[in-house]
This record gives sequence, C-alpha cells and structure tokens, in this order.
Amino acid sequence: MHSYICFAQQDYNQAIAEITQTNIQIKNFECDFQQKRHLNNILNEDLVSTGKMYCVHPNKLRWEYLTPYPQQIVINGSKMAIKSKKGNNVIDIESNKRFSKLSEIIFTLISSNFLYNTDLFSYEFNQRKNVWIVTLLPQKKELKQLFTNIVLHFDRDKQHITQIQMYEHQGNYTIITFNNMKINSVINDNLFTIIDKTNKE
Repeated sequence: MHSYICFAQQDYNQAIAEITQTNIQIKNFECDFQQKRHLNNILNEDLVSTGKMYCVHPNKLRWEYLTPYPQQIVINGSKMAIKSKKGNNVIDIESNKRFSKLSEIIFTLISSNFLYNTDLFSYEFNQRKNVWIVTLLPQKKELKQLFTNIVLHFDRDKQHITQIQMYEHQGNYTIITFNNMKINSVINDNLFTIIDKTNKE
C-alpha cells in the first residue's frame, strides 16, 4: 500500500504554486506513453497500448498509438481527426458537443488547467515522497456519468505530469503513464495537419 502525507495549508499552497508556475513555463511537450485499459468482468487481461504524444499549447495535440494497432488522434484548434487503417474521420469540434467536451477534458488534464477550470472538477492534493497526487472529482452530470474520479501524478523534481488514472463505474479504469518527456522542444507543426476532404470542391 502507498503511504500518503496529509497536506497542511502551507504544503497545499506550495503545490498549487509549483504546478501553476510549471504550467506557465511549458509551451509544448512530447513524450512516449503506455496506456493500460482495465475492463472489469469483461476481459481477463488488461489492454495495453503504447505510443507518442505531442502537445502545443493552447490547442494542438497529436495522440499517436503505435502498438498494438496504429491510430492517430489529432486536434488542431476547432478540428479533430481520427486516422486509422479504416480511414480518416474529421470532426468539427465546435459543432459537436460531445467532442467539444472531450477536447476540453483532454487539454484540462494534460495541461494542468484543472486549477482554473473548476466548473469541470474540484480537486484534492496529497503527497507521496517527491510526487504530488491530485484527485479530480467531476462536478458536472455528464462527467459524473463517465468518471468516479481522476488521479494525476506530478513529479516535483522533473516538474511535469507523469501519470493519469481515470476511474469509471463498474470498476473499469484507464492508466496512462508518460515517459521520456521533452519540454519546450522543437515540434514540427506538420504533425498537427488536418486535411478535411469533405470541404474540398
């Protein structure tokens, strides 16, 4: 079992200050990730995927699955593209409430914007050695239907998020672990290109 340190007000303020300061300084980042998907009472083994993620603030994201099945999810402003061997699906985020909310949640989590977006989540802090543990509690009905809670891990020494744990009802959960994080590096803008063939004449 993990042991957690209860937060005094001074520690709480320090955690917010450190995460906020780091968030201000990060303009972009790229990393490898491992995603573990647990479906309770459905599969005997967890589904494990690996890939790479690229993010440029405030609204560009490339989430690329490499194994076991290649797939790309690209967000660029108001557009989202889902690319796989089945084809390329482009979605107008602004006109689709579901994907608009999904995009907002994604950027809230990976950009630490939960500190400012309190209409989506309330949050609680704990500490384990050199890791800030932030538990997000959904505030809106549609989010409560999706998640019971979301847990974020921040490495205090490396000054970035290292893990996202998303817990659902019926015991299902997803754990995403980030590795080889590169912050404020040069990221090719072509990685976020979305070609919407439906708008071509």
